[in-house]
Amino acid sequence: MESLENINPSQVKGFFAALCTVLNKHEKKRRAVENLDSHIKTLEKYPQFRNLPRGHDISSLKSKISEVINSERRILSHKQQMSAKEMELVAKIKWLEQELEQVKKEKQIALEENSKKIHELNAALLSIKSRMDSFIGRKKEREKRIKELEKKIKKKVH
Repeated sequence: MESLENINPSQVKGFFAALCTVLNKHEKKRRAVENLDSHIKTLEKYPQFRNLPRGHDISSLKSKISEVINSERRILSHKQQMSAKEMELVAKIKWLEQELEQVKKEKQIALEENSKKIHELNAALLSIKSRMDSFIGRKKEREKRIKELEKKIKKKVH
């Protein structure tokens, strides 16, 4: 958790301003819905609007409904603005995922090439080892023959 010392006051101010704007929009929507509900309850008391002038109540009802709709539009427009930012972030995520996939492919290709080179080097080392073994074997045979020849010479000399 970040300590209070590291918090930038201008960021806090911006956050609270945005928070107040959102709360204000939701409060206006809540009041519009309450006004609509209270007006509908008033109308429900008078079946078929017998005692009230018809044109006035219908227009009042329409205005209250339009208030609710306008409040919803304001809230939704804010959400759409947020979704534009979200879309930008989603696009960036997709781009980064493509970059990551490309790097993975390049790494896989490099690994395959390295594996192939290692296999070739192992084959070359095995070939060198077998030739060295044969050279060592021949050298031991020569040394053995030389020792035998030296023994024969020593026997003949003595």
